[in-house]
Amino acid sequence: MLVLLAVVFMLLEAPSLWLKLRTAFGLSEESEARLRRVLDALNRYMAIKTGTSLATALFVLAWLSFLGIDFAVLWAILAFLLNFIPYLGAVLMALPAVLMALVQTDLHTTLLVALGYLLANTLIGSVLEPRIMGRGLGIS
Repeated sequence: MLVLLAVVFMLLEAPSLWLKLRTAFGLSEESEARLRRVLDALNRYMAIKTGTSLATALFVLAWLSFLGIDFAVLWAILAFLLNFIPYLGAVLMALPAVLMALVQTDLHTTLLVALGYLLANTLIGSVLEPRIMGRGLGIS
């Protein structure tokens, strides 16, 4: 929940942050233009990351609901929040749902749950997100 609040506040404050920094540090117009570009890029990054985290969460929700895993909404919210943590978040988001599937269902369904998380993180995190980030931030 704390991560979600931080993301919301960062997205809301990003447009006015440059003005506060300019006032506090008395930046030149050239420095102000650079700072504005950096803050715009940061705002675009957070917006894209929020969108891909939402896509991951919706995929997790649909997959776990399809498989009949209890607390699918909770695991989807957890996936959304933990997707902001590089590398470790992907593992941490899958662990509770996989353990729930192991307790609730058979080994086959548990493996399908793990496969769904692997698929979501591979397709969204390793294919879709880098493409969107590259286009949105102007990097390759």
